[in-house]
Amino acid sequence: YRLEKDGLRRELHDHPAALLLRRPNPLWPRARFFYALTAHMAIGGNAYVEGVGPTGGRKAGTFREMWLKRPDRMTVARRGTE
Repeated sequence: YRLEKDGLRRELHDHPAALLLRRPNPLWPRARFFYALTAHMAIGGNAYVEGVGPTGGRKAGTFREMWLKRPDRMTVARRGTE
């Protein structure tokens, strides 16, 4: 949403985050992605999403794709510990 001068909020359909959530990756539409995300939460107790995007240039650090990681194959480690 964007807050307008009159105090009303306007939904932004063309915002990069909205576009990414609409089509998280080339293989999965939004419904399948969020269905699988919910299943990971229900079965594995957690869900992990990897954001993929350009590593250099003007758009570095922005995500163009989101992919789910299997929670049974993930390990959370704090920095500085092994």
